[in-house]
Amino acid sequence: MDFNQLRSLPVLDAHIHLPFPALVTDLEELTDEMNLERINLVSTPDVAEINHNPAVIAYKAKHPTTTFICGGLDHFSVQLDPAHMPEAFAAQVRSLHEAGFDGLKLLESKPIARKMINIPMDGPIYAPMWAELEALSMPVVWHVADPEEFWDEEKCPAWVKQSGWFYGDGTYPLKETLYAEVETVVSRHPNLKVILAHFFFLSADLPRAARFLDAHPNVCFDLTPGSEMFFNFMQDFNASREFFLKYQQRLIFGTDSGASAVGKPGQPLNRAETLGRTYFVRDFLENAGALEIPDGVAHWRRPGQEPQGLSLPAEALQNIYAHNFERLFEKTPRALQLSKCVEMLENQANFLDQSARTTVNSSARQVAVQLSQI
Repeated sequence: MDFNQLRSLPVLDAHIHLPFPALVTDLEELTDEMNLERINLVSTPDVAEINHNPAVIAYKAKHPTTTFICGGLDHFSVQLDPAHMPEAFAAQVRSLHEAGFDGLKLLESKPIARKMINIPMDGPIYAPMWAELEALSMPVVWHVADPEEFWDEEKCPAWVKQSGWFYGDGTYPLKETLYAEVETVVSRHPNLKVILAHFFFLSADLPRAARFLDAHPNVCFDLTPGSEMFFNFMQDFNASREFFLKYQQRLIFGTDSGASAVGKPGQPLNRAETLGRTYFVRDFLENAGALEIPDGVAHWRRPGQEPQGLSLPAEALQNIYAHNFERLFEKTPRALQLSKCVEMLENQANFLDQSARTTVNSSARQVAVQLSQI
């Protein structure tokens, strides 16, 4: 893999995970190697840390002009006062915005999270939050559902079952239930800016994907793998390439790099996987012919199947790599308000201390101390 052999275009990766502040240096080195001009870091719920807001704040504090951050919600402190959850989630969005976050990240519609949290996304508890996001013009990167084979025991890959993502035992929400919740939310809030991650897991149904995008002009899909999408696109290559050309202003480059580090403190970012993800998605968009899946993502490979590159023109690549994200988020990241960030982090650290009944060396505590010294 030689990133210098790819097109010389400004590239913004709109979907990177950074779960721990100890990984900041790893990510700095990898973004340089991958020739990424800007990045968007997304924060997700974390049982041990509440969320990954501390780590993404730490990175943006070091790279304020090239780093966008989408904060995660706190589902733990709100449990202390369930009657006021609606107001609490809306207040969290306001606090994130005031602290200089650029958007919100939601993993709450991934089936395992939706089952655990058990709050309908289109119900009254989240209603004030959606209204607040729309009023603030604050974009949302939203993971909804998963590939359809994750509900089918015969088709579900072994690595998916090992990850605990098989949903066909009757205890998880159906894919269509999750889609219906999204449809309700975006219909109620037509000015809400949304990036639906992983192509909204509709790569096997391009006509439906087209209908959804046509109906909701403020919604985009990101191209973060879901490796299944590259093989689904091959079912009708010409239709897939035509889709990418027609909807080139609604598709956003992303990789999900760093996701495999979630829940694994003390481990470095997987260099081979990160490079492999980023190179392959770009290779798919830029080049023609059969593509080799890199060793770092060897689990994507399917015997007897070869994904083909789309070889998109420069204008489409520029839209996908940067312009579409900029249209939703702005061209430059919002400035961090350090005092607000420290206050948020100290509150998070104090809650973790109280829950553990001892002082915890949490990411929130570590980053609050770092920022206080700036």
